[in-house]
Amino acid sequence: MGKLMRPAGPLFLFIFLSFLSHVTASSCDMSLDDMEVYHPIMGNQNEDPWKDCRSSSGQGGSDSVAKFGHRKRALGGEHWVGGHKHFRRVDGGVGSFGDAVRAPGGGNYDKFMPSAQSPGSGFGGGVTGSLSTEGGDLGAISSKPHGFAAAVTGGGSATPVIPRDVKELESLLASDSPAVIHLDKVYDYRGTFGTCTNCKGCVPDSYLQCPSKGQLAIDIGVGWCEGKRSQSVTYDKAGLNPLIVGSNKSIIGISKDAAIVGRGFIIKNVKNVILQNFRIEQINPEFVWGGDGVNLVGAQMIWIDKITFYLIGRQFIRTGTDASTATISNNHFDCHTKWSATCDDSHYWTLLAHGSGDRITFSGNLLDKCSGRSPKIGNLKGGDSVWHIVNSMFDTSSGHSLDLGPGITVLVEGNVFTNVAQTSLHESHPGRAFAPSDEAVCKQCTGVLGRECQPNAYRNAKPVPSTSSASVVLKDVAPERMSGALPPGKAAQTVLSTAGCDGKGEASSGNSVVGGEAGGLGTSVGSVKEDYGTGTGTRDGTDDEDDISGQGLAKSEHGAGTKSQESRVGDALVGGGAKGT
Repeated sequence: MGKLMRPAGPLFLFIFLSFLSHVTASSCDMSLDDMEVYHPIMGNQNEDPWKDCRSSSGQGGSDSVAKFGHRKRALGGEHWVGGHKHFRRVDGGVGSFGDAVRAPGGGNYDKFMPSAQSPGSGFGGGVTGSLSTEGGDLGAISSKPHGFAAAVTGGGSATPVIPRDVKELESLLASDSPAVIHLDKVYDYRGTFGTCTNCKGCVPDSYLQCPSKGQLAIDIGVGWCEGKRSQSVTYDKAGLNPLIVGSNKSIIGISKDAAIVGRGFIIKNVKNVILQNFRIEQINPEFVWGGDGVNLVGAQMIWIDKITFYLIGRQFIRTGTDASTATISNNHFDCHTKWSATCDDSHYWTLLAHGSGDRITFSGNLLDKCSGRSPKIGNLKGGDSVWHIVNSMFDTSSGHSLDLGPGITVLVEGNVFTNVAQTSLHESHPGRAFAPSDEAVCKQCTGVLGRECQPNAYRNAKPVPSTSSASVVLKDVAPERMSGALPPGKAAQTVLSTAGCDGKGEASSGNSVVGGEAGGLGTSVGSVKEDYGTGTGTRDGTDDEDDISGQGLAKSEHGAGTKSQESRVGDALVGGGAKGT
């Protein structure tokens, strides 16, 4: 990436004012979204993406960050990792990643990353972070409604209906009447809106790095393509027209073939909806802005459970801009793709949450080879969003997992991170996050939640840093009333056997999610680098960010011929010190 030369004098002023006239109004709704975060393969770096939105975020200057760290160890290992503090790096030190993670580099990366504390210092002094399977209950991983959407009932006692075809399904979804809709086959919407041939598009910067396996972009008219090279694109228009879902609906897959192909869902200004046990896939995977899987806008009591997301051009799930209340549980976010914005066969646009006051429980999910936004959370329109990220597995990322921006409160507990280059992107003023990984800190949850928190565990991954104390975060999470969380080892076992619509959290590659050794894979002591997020495009209320559709098989083949999770868990996970073969 070459450096841009800044023109001098009046010419620069003219260009700058012209730029502001386009950007200022849209920066905080992020119409200029791009994946300009640091990535070790792409080598790109963007400055703090939220800086234009600070005045409405309610989060002030540097005194609000850089205070809370933990002393942690690697998953099942004995190597200490310093607890993180949040301040900009000035020493230019280089962190050490495991063999499975590509090491970062570049002057901007060294310049802007926060560094870690020395071993032995930090907030709390206990020792956990191993794959313990002792204790806990199934409060956070459950086949019943739980978390912020525990009161959801969907279609209630309405007589179940199996739609005959895609037209009847669309009609049932949009109706005003309560409905229990059973899906028994593939409902393939590709071609139902026709094809847009040689339509406006553009070439993202990432595509130039790998044209044989990157994503082109559809120009949907929000300014994202401005400044990029124009490119004609041909895509299925169904993905730009998501299925509208009315209130009081249960949409439940009742067979292994149950799938929605080529279109996602828009759940806007409605309440009481259940999506459960089917696949959402093949929504223009070749294209940025190719379509979302599920789009929540001002939606209340939404439960998204046991869905397998696969080959979707844009976000698997997104929220914005009006507040939503949802539980996102037991899902398989399968990010394997041939069209990668990070040039490594992994999907980048995973989950984006920009609702102004969202309340989200994110539990028991498998994020499988996702190279970014897992999730990306930021509150840009005022209010304060609250997330509980619990008992989920983040497996194999060449980029980052969490991206925590301003105006949010997040409890991160009982999760497992394996082979993740950057567990969390952090800015100069990140959101309020509490991510315990030692026993002493976990005990601080008792007074507010009535239980201890569960530690997060890591292998070939750096600990997620806390940016606020337990008391600041937990008071916002307490109304969720979660009865408990599993320890990370037990969570890993459960997620591997239950995530996704087929009850298997397996990826198309068939590789072990945990893989290799459960113990002994320590991470080095010393400087630990994190990263910054980027702005993200959003339209107005209806389908605020994306929509479009895709090509490929009408039936997903991921998971075929793979080894069962149960046997892999027994070999690789049970007990913090067990060795794999």
